[in-house]
Amino acid sequence: TRDVMELPAMTPCGTTYDWEPLVRWIQSHGTYPMGECAGPLRLGDLAPNLALRNIIEDWAAAVPPPAAVDDVACDEAPAPAPAVAQRRCASPSAAAGPASRRTPRRRPATSPARSR
Repeated sequence: TRDVMELPAMTPCGTTYDWEPLVRWIQSHGTYPMGECAGPLRLGDLAPNLALRNIIEDWAAAVPPPAAVDDVACDEAPAPAPAVAQRRCASPSAAAGPASRRTPRRRPATSPARSR
């Protein structure tokens, strides 16, 4: 829709769409939008993209609301809001996002369970 997503939902292939337009697509087509994966797509296959939702909410809280049209001169019109990127990933680990690629924490050299 090119609007800021309200309820980001992720397909099993890792692509994120806004929930309501995606539900309408699935109900009318039963397939993946944009053909990113073969096979059917069902509503039960979707998962909320909470990380993206939190980013959008933080961004919305930080950006001042647009001024009313009457309050802004034509040469002072605010810039349009930046589009929220949709990420397409090929592998499940890439679809999980940056957190899955972090190196695991190292354990201390001596743990209480091993010391005598």
